Amino acid sequence: MKLGYLDPKDYENWRMKRVPYLERVIKINLGKINFVMKTVRRNCQNGNLNPSWTGYKSWGKGNKINLRFSKSGEPNIEKTYATHFVKKSSVA
Repeated sequence: MKLGYLDPKDYENWRMKRVPYLERVIKINLGKINFVMKTVRRNCQNGNLNPSWTGYKSWGKGNKINLRFSKSGEPNIEKTYATHFVKKSSVA
């Protein structure tokens, strides 16, 4: 959203199960999505950040389901989308 490729309303619709997968509402093509994700990953690794998987569940009434990011639902793609980068913890 901060890069302008995803509207907050589209994100909310995905979280509320109104959109089957997030790629459907991202405003750039898959090649550009891939480029952005690789660039973010490389910059985070260069900045000594740790990857951290985050589960995304639906919002709203009814059963909470795991949300899909990609049309294919391929596990490695889903894992890549759901990975955040966090500061490495300093152990004293």
